[in-house]
Amino acid sequence: MGVEPSDAHATIGRGLGLDIRSGYYRPGDFAEGGFDLVLTSHVVEHIYDPRPFLESLAGLVRPGGWLVAITPDSDCLPARLSGKHWVMLKPIDHVSMLTERALRRMGLERYGNVAFRRTSQDGEFFITLAAAARDAAQGIHTDASGGQAAVAGDGAVGAGRVKHALARWARSVDRVADRVNRGACLIMELQRT
Repeated sequence: MGVEPSDAHATIGRGLGLDIRSGYYRPGDFAEGGFDLVLTSHVVEHIYDPRPFLESLAGLVRPGGWLVAITPDSDCLPARLSGKHWVMLKPIDHVSMLTERALRRMGLERYGNVAFRRTSQDGEFFITLAAAARDAAQGIHTDASGGQAAVAGDGAVGAGRVKHALARWARSVDRVADRVNRGACLIMELQRT
C-alpha cells in the first residue's frame, strides 16, 4: 500500500497492480500497528515538521516490524565540502535537511531500536562535488530562502573534455567516500519493540 501526492505517479503504481492512494499522508489514515514495514524514501526532507511525521509513521508499525526512512544526509562529506553549493539545497521543496544527530534528538528510540547507516550510488560522491564546483564557477548559489540565484555565464566551454577527464577519477573518489562512511543518503532503521 502506498500514498503518493502525484496523481500521475499514483496512476503508474496502480498500473503495476499496487494499492496506491492519491494525496498526502495524514496521521489517522491507517490503523495503528497495522504494518510490518513502513518505508519512506526521500520524503522526510519535504516535511516542515519531521518529528510528528516520523512518530506517526512509527505508530503504524506493529511490534517486530520496521520503519525505514531514507533521506539526503546533510552531514555527508559532499555536503560539507560543497557548502552552499550542495545540490540538495537547491530544490526549494527540500525544507528539512537532516543529520543522524538531528534524527537521534527526536527521541524515536522510545518506539524501538534505532540504527543508522549511509549509502550512495556509484559516482554520487564525485558527481555531487563536480556539480557544486560547476555551480560555484558559474556563480550559482542558494540564497537565504533556499531559492537558486541567477547564473552568470554559460559554463559550456570545454564541458565535455572536463567531464571526461574528471569521470576517470570518480571510482577512486567513491572508494575514499565509502571508507570515511559518508554516503550521500542517510538511512534510519527503527525496529518496533
